[in-house]
Order: sequence, then C-alpha cells, then structure tokens
Amino acid sequence: MRAQQKGTTFTQENKAQLEIMHNEQEMTAATYKRFFEHVNQNGVYILGFEPPRRAKDVPITIEKTFDHRHIDWDKNDIRIEGLHFVEVRICELPKISVIDQPKVGRPSMKRDLEECIDALYKEGAISPKGKLVAHFPVIRQRLCISFPEKYSDTTPSNETIRNYLSRYFSSF
Repeated sequence: MRAQQKGTTFTQENKAQLEIMHNEQEMTAATYKRFFEHVNQNGVYILGFEPPRRAKDVPITIEKTFDHRHIDWDKNDIRIEGLHFVEVRICELPKISVIDQPKVGRPSMKRDLEECIDALYKEGAISPKGKLVAHFPVIRQRLCISFPEKYSDTTPSNETIRNYLSRYFSSF
C-alpha cells in the first residue's frame, strides 16, 4: 500500500522508520534537556582547554550558556561564541560535611566552669562580695568531684578560674 505526500512515495515501512526516527529525536531532545537542567544546578562545573592543549595548561571553567548543538560528543569539544574548547569534562563537586570533622585543640573548660560556679553561687559557697582568690580552692574542689577524669588539684589554673569567675561576678 502506497501513500502520496508532497510528490514522495512512502511505504508503510518508510512511515514506521520515520516514526522511529522522530521518537528517537524526541527522546534525545528530552535527554539533553534533563542533562542541561542537571548541569545548571549548583556544584556542577564544565571544564575544558583551549586548543592546542599543552601538559602545563590549566582547565578553564566554561559558562553554561549553550545547548547540545554546540557540543561534539564524540570528540568532547564545545564551540560557543567563537571559542573552541577541547577535552571537555563535566565535574560535580562532592558535598563535604563540616559536621563530620573533629574539633581541633584541647576541650573547652567553659561549660564545666560555668556550671560549677553557678551551682556554688546558688548554694551560697561563693559570693561576689569576697575576694576572687578565696574562691579558687572551692571551685577546683567541686570540679574534681564533678569531673574527676578531667580535673585535678592543680587544674584548672588560678588564671583560668579567675577569667570565668570575674566574668560571672561582673554581671552583679
């Protein structure tokens, strides 16, 4: 069975082939659309080199303002606005979590000292009216009882205790 269309004769087989080609083009266009939507998200970079590429060349970040017609997928080339880039790569930066990294340095005494000073003040064992130096042994003793694995008779130093105690008493 033959059909006439604009002077060309098509058979059913030709129509089926044209329909397959049309479906492939639609799928390709949809694939490119999804690809470029992904590329335009944050964290995705397109890198390439200007020809001729030399070993010491540093890759250039290529703007994402082109479509699939500018790309030669077989050669990994992009031609856009008069520029030519070779050895084009798409890179997605990994997401780095800062939470997973351990803290550097020695642990802070701030929370322990503030809790201890607050408890002693509420008990009436220390008072802002007395000298700061008189409160150091009481605070150190309470820290040794509350946190025996962290503190001893010599830690924290008088200067450390004075620093937190003076801030605490200055609010009165």
